[in-house]
Amino acid sequence: MSRQKETYILLFVMVIAALMVSCNLFFVDNNANKQPFKLKVAEQEFYIPRGYVWASDGSKNGYIVRPNLHTLYPHFEPKTSQNQDKFDQNGWADGQLISFLIKSYKQSKPISEVFELQLASATLPGKKNTESGLYFYNLPRKQELYALNDENNIFFVCSDNSVPFPSCNTRIHFSDDIYIYAVFSKERLPEWKTVRQGLIDKITSFQLAAKAVRLQQEVNNVN
Repeated sequence: MSRQKETYILLFVMVIAALMVSCNLFFVDNNANKQPFKLKVAEQEFYIPRGYVWASDGSKNGYIVRPNLHTLYPHFEPKTSQNQDKFDQNGWADGQLISFLIKSYKQSKPISEVFELQLASATLPGKKNTESGLYFYNLPRKQELYALNDENNIFFVCSDNSVPFPSCNTRIHFSDDIYIYAVFSKERLPEWKTVRQGLIDKITSFQLAAKAVRLQQEVNNVN
């Protein structure tokens, strides 16, 4: 066996081992025997276990189109036979449910520009929210803005507490071409750092899965 082939195999085994943890492959999944969905956004590929997808616009050329994704905080696992009641209940599953999209910057304004537009509509000066560590602003239409003043690419638009299940939405920078749009329970706003990082890590694992498949194809080609 050539040294190059041994290197490919070792890298492949390491990636698969990491993915078994990061993709929560140890959970019992009703879709476990089905192939993951393939997604391409801004020429980057992702392999997404089916338990993360709750809706889409179908498929085209072998890739899922505009999938709507969901997961549960704090472990960011997919929907399975063990936890499906959490995904199916009304509201935000006791603050655990997170809905998210993987989007191209070509489809949206830069995050900083979106923040500036939100800030321009604020009706009160910002004041520090001690629970979340973010600055708080009132917005029209029973909404609130929470932001890090020194980083205008980190902000959350939340419904106020007059609605039955208040939520927050945010945009998270993932790469030069891709951002994450996420919606989650307002209960989790104090844990916004963990929510953001957990989603980044999860989507990175989807990307690693696609790279592992390509690596396996290269190994097969060597043979």
